[in-house]
Amino acid sequence: MHRNTARSPFYASILQVADAMDLELDGVRYRRDTAVTQSPVETASGILEPGTGAAMRMEVVGVVRGEPRFVNSWVWRMSDTVAPEWPVGDHWDLEIVGDPSIRSTLELSTTSGAGRPVSLTVATLNVKAIPTLCRVAPGVYTNVTLPNFAGGYIP
Repeated sequence: MHRNTARSPFYASILQVADAMDLELDGVRYRRDTAVTQSPVETASGILEPGTGAAMRMEVVGVVRGEPRFVNSWVWRMSDTVAPEWPVGDHWDLEIVGDPSIRSTLELSTTSGAGRPVSLTVATLNVKAIPTLCRVAPGVYTNVTLPNFAGGYIP
């Protein structure tokens, strides 16, 4: 496993879901692939020259009884033209394999100047948790153990 994986919120989410389902993990694996740009890419911070790392695909896998059971994968990129075969866009895909199986895609958008609906969604949920955290007894909480609260911003 990558040396900083255990400090990642993606790692923590695997532990949290396994704990909520009362499943013991054999372990957690981490994988990362990188892609470089083949041509110059213009970004807000300057030009990425050919051969420069411009996309990463990462995966954290929770293993139960020797089988991968929880997979959290994501792509961070500087340009949609780099590694276009990897998922592109502001969305979350959820797939639960079982009986019944579930497959869902959440498309995210924003009208604010943030320009990053995924980041805004995650940040808003954390900010909206503050009043709930102020009302509960001291301790360590997760999204599973914290009383219900809702995220979102209504101007």
